[in-house]
Amino acid sequence: MAQRARWVIKIGSALLTNDGRGLDRDLMQVWVDRMVALRERGIDVMVVSSGAVAEGMTRLGWARRPDSVHQLQAAAAVGQMGLVQAWESCFQKHRLHTAQVLLTHDDLSDRKRYLNARSTLLTLLGFSVVPVVNENDTVVTDEIRFGDNDTLAALVANLVEAERLVILTDQDGLFDADREAWLEQALSADDRPTLVFTHFPPFETGLVFMDQAGVSYADRLRATIERHPHVRLLVTGHLHRPVQTTIGSTLVSTCPSTGNQLNLDLHPERAAAIDEPPAFQLHRWDGERFITHTGLVRDPAAVRTVDLGRYAAEVRRRYEAGEPFTK
Repeated sequence: MAQRARWVIKIGSALLTNDGRGLDRDLMQVWVDRMVALRERGIDVMVVSSGAVAEGMTRLGWARRPDSVHQLQAAAAVGQMGLVQAWESCFQKHRLHTAQVLLTHDDLSDRKRYLNARSTLLTLLGFSVVPVVNENDTVVTDEIRFGDNDTLAALVANLVEAERLVILTDQDGLFDADREAWLEQALSADDRPTLVFTHFPPFETGLVFMDQAGVSYADRLRATIERHPHVRLLVTGHLHRPVQTTIGSTLVSTCPSTGNQLNLDLHPERAAAIDEPPAFQLHRWDGERFITHTGLVRDPAAVRTVDLGRYAAEVRRRYEAGEPFTK
């Protein structure tokens, strides 16, 4: 029987709650359905879940988040009940059980407790149970906190030797000190030719909306890549045109969407977009370096004109007013 892969999936509060006002169970069901699909592909999942404080505030009838640490801990304790019930209910629709696992920094800094936590998580996975991990907020202090669930998720991924750590958030790309340390450790562990994938491009694209929502602290990411020349290629998404640059000796290449490309003309009198043929990008390792090639599917039937007058006018208005807008 083939060994199953392991993924740790951290989901932020904004993706689990009704704008911070209690849990959104319909949305949680969407995440569960997707995680079950991963399981069907041979991937075991562990969930690192936020949302306990928000659910506790709703149950306690609090309209505002308290400042007191003890009140926050109380809200987390109350909210954990609803959070675990919600996850269990969603997974039960697929006849799967969940298990609550609460950890503190001490649990992972003490060798014996570390091994016990690891054994418990792996045993749960062996029983086809989905562990739902969170920090044990009721007993921690500022001195022994993980800091946030992103850090906890990274530690859990290391604890169970997960193949992938997935962090789901509504925040723009962020490469902070914790992520820098994780990438540095991962790249230092193996000097074989390596590919790195990022969502946002770590360089200025010339597109205002893209550069405003790009990778925060991108200089950290670039410096980390430069320290590891065995990173032969960094592939980044979120741009719909092929762009190539370098970071040190590493080739950086955008991977254009397979959907039609837009040639947007914002001229007030001729606002339109031309759908270009779909683009594709291939990468090949020749034993010494990566060879990249970008091509077009040249199908005349794919080319058409779309009237974007209203869209262009709104983009121009928001840009001139300094208002943010999404792609």
